[in-house]
Amino acid sequence: MVRYAASDGYVAYRWRLSSDAIELTVVYPRDADPHAYEPSPRELAKLDGVAVIFLNGFGLEEALQSPLKNLSADKIEVSHGIPPRK
Repeated sequence: MVRYAASDGYVAYRWRLSSDAIELTVVYPRDADPHAYEPSPRELAKLDGVAVIFLNGFGLEEALQSPLKNLSADKIEVSHGIPPRK
């Protein structure tokens, strides 16, 4: 089974795959502020061993950068290459 994580429910919805071969974990709760949310050590432990963490990008998950930097998972910003709306 391949394990993935997504920063929030919106990213998870875009990347959800219908398969028994994957496990998708959402990093922060639906009502959390993505600019300020910092996962607890217990929540970070759930991410240990995930292959990829999908992030929104555009600086939304700035508070997650430090906690996630020690994880071996690849981090992919799904907004990479897309200009932000003005």
